[in-house]
Amino acid sequence: MDSIIQLIVNSLQTGAIYVIFALGLTLVFGVMKIVNFAHGEFYTAGAFLTYLFIDQWGILTEINIYLAYLIAFICSIVIVGMVGYFIEMTIFSRFHGDMVSGLIISLGLSMVLQVLYLILFSANPKNITSIFKGTNTLFGGVISNERIAIFILALLFTVGMALIIKQTKFGKAMRAISQDKEAAELQGINYKSITRWGFVVGVILAASAGVLVSPASIVDPYIGGAYLMKAFIIIILGGMGSIPGCILAGFILGVIESFGTFYFNLAFATTLSFILVMVMLLIRPQGLMGNVSK
Repeated sequence: MDSIIQLIVNSLQTGAIYVIFALGLTLVFGVMKIVNFAHGEFYTAGAFLTYLFIDQWGILTEINIYLAYLIAFICSIVIVGMVGYFIEMTIFSRFHGDMVSGLIISLGLSMVLQVLYLILFSANPKNITSIFKGTNTLFGGVISNERIAIFILALLFTVGMALIIKQTKFGKAMRAISQDKEAAELQGINYKSITRWGFVVGVILAASAGVLVSPASIVDPYIGGAYLMKAFIIIILGGMGSIPGCILAGFILGVIESFGTFYFNLAFATTLSFILVMVMLLIRPQGLMGNVSK
């Protein structure tokens, strides 16, 4: 029973992180119709910035580690957001709606950013100081405080972003563009402005996932690639551009990985994820919720 509780918590924590990361990719595809292969590199940027603030520069870590982490979180998403704004304005704005060209340019950007990370940080894995030390007992299961904190923060972040997308004027404008660009423009929605800020929100989500996970994992220039592959699995399962589908599929993948890895191994869990994607493409190509309103 204890192991089941731990697996459930692990599934929820992993799924929440996957949702945050995949939501950003879903938004970029929905509003720009571009498959951004550089999305994982923004996750890596968030993780490396956390490493710089917490371990390399040691900002306030000797005074208060929680305050230091909060500052690292805010500074990381602001910096990545500014970089994302510049990249969209100078590069991606030229390829809105052109999936092939956008895919090629994003692949090139991904390679450039990976090389940049290698130059700046080397290929050696980095460990970030643990923020939430110790363990806790939850429903009979022993769970690390790090995982509990990541789950709570990720869940709050996911709920907050879902509310912003669903309830705010900006979120409704993004959903309108993703459903029908021409109709949205006829209603007075500024397409260029919304897509630019939609891209910024997307990269901020990726960086946020990197900041949240980095204290509980190693950081290297290639970690974003693994998350990008998982995001593609989530988007296919949930439905291209479907925000509810993305959230549902993210938690499904979290359950598959946690339970599959525990009872079998990571290779089995990964293989099962790809089999599920292939079955979904054969049975329901639009995904679990690809036909619902975004």
